[in-house]
Amino acid sequence: MMNSWKSDIDDRLNEINISPEVSQKILDATVYRQKKDRGRVCLRKGLAVAFAMCVFIVGSITAFAATVPAVNDWIYTLSPTLAERLYPIHQTVEDKGIKLDVMVAVNDSHNALVYFSVQDKTGKRVDESTDIYNYSLEGPFAFNCQMLSYDEKSHTAVFQLMGTGGVNMSNKMTTLAISSFLSNKIEHAWYDTQINLADAVDRNAASEPVSNYYYSGGSGKAEDLYVLTPDQMQIALGERIDFVTVSNIGFVDGKLHIQTKWNESVDDHGQLKLVDANGNEVEVNNYYFNTDLDTQNGDRHSKHIEYVFDIADIDHLKNYHLWASFTEDGDYTQGSWNVNFRLADSENVVIDSKKEIADTIEISTLGIYFTGYRVKTEETAVVVTMKDGEQLSCRGWNTSVEEDESGSVQTNAGALFEHPVELKEIQSISLNGTLIYNHPII
Repeated sequence: MMNSWKSDIDDRLNEINISPEVSQKILDATVYRQKKDRGRVCLRKGLAVAFAMCVFIVGSITAFAATVPAVNDWIYTLSPTLAERLYPIHQTVEDKGIKLDVMVAVNDSHNALVYFSVQDKTGKRVDESTDIYNYSLEGPFAFNCQMLSYDEKSHTAVFQLMGTGGVNMSNKMTTLAISSFLSNKIEHAWYDTQINLADAVDRNAASEPVSNYYYSGGSGKAEDLYVLTPDQMQIALGERIDFVTVSNIGFVDGKLHIQTKWNESVDDHGQLKLVDANGNEVEVNNYYFNTDLDTQNGDRHSKHIEYVFDIADIDHLKNYHLWASFTEDGDYTQGSWNVNFRLADSENVVIDSKKEIADTIEISTLGIYFTGYRVKTEETAVVVTMKDGEQLSCRGWNTSVEEDESGSVQTNAGALFEHPVELKEIQSISLNGTLIYNHPII
């Protein structure tokens, strides 16, 4: 069995021409003896074993251990045992010399998680700045996609895609579709623009309701906001910055407004800040809007962003410097990469004996979910203590209120662990100092 796993790993690594150093790390971390988990269990399918780990249940409590060779050895540094339990997919598609490989996918009706790699087999269009731009996954409705690692020698990047939703998608087919990505971006780190604001400001600047334009978001409701009349100036923000300019500076309702005009692009973006001699920054809000001309560029769009600073006196401008930071488009690659695969289900632990906290508490390697949550506190702290002494905090705490057909209202809550955990390695979990889970029997 071990030899067959090693052979499979060798074959997959050879396909992407990964560097020998990374290849050896993956082999060292993934070729393990098949194990079975025994003991009394309180398990049921349905809650996520997410982040790169999917437990595939065979029979009652026996887990099918399978090794997934992957470019990203980071996954295996978290837990080699968890890596051993990954359920492989490896559905691939190639277009225009770019190869998409879906490696692992799991769903729990709360979240769907997919790990995939993108490799440029003919050039250098995939790099450490690669950003998957247009993509979709059937089932979930809100997504977050981030790069986990990049191998320069093979021009391969590994991504984690998290999708919220996906109810009743476990063990069903879905499709990951990617139509474009950005790479080789140009970063302009924070720098002093050297613009003399006191000289540049229009003391009689006119303003208009932002509702006169296409308001796309920002710090406030459109009906309450005013912006400077667009495009009354053209002030450069630096010698190397040719994709955005200052298009107006003035005061509106006792606050300093600095308006910027952005040329057509896919995803040029950035920030401005005002800094005094001591390094203190002024509070800022942003308004995003489009003029008629901004909307005439198809997929590549223009925009205006108005930065609103809490400065009311023009005489105070001499005390501040305008700083900027930008990310400029690099390569924009379009194609058609569609992969069909099955979202695996996962095991979980369910606790229904803590009624003072929630009707039920569900725990997975990804995080913790509360149904019928009853705790009324402004701050919530979930701490996971592992058997090796490591303590994990949680991130992304959120609550939601649901109303059923009878009109009954229920509060649900959940949070993600700061990194994946193996359920049998959890010693205890506490909520605001109260023990809610101890000595799991897995």
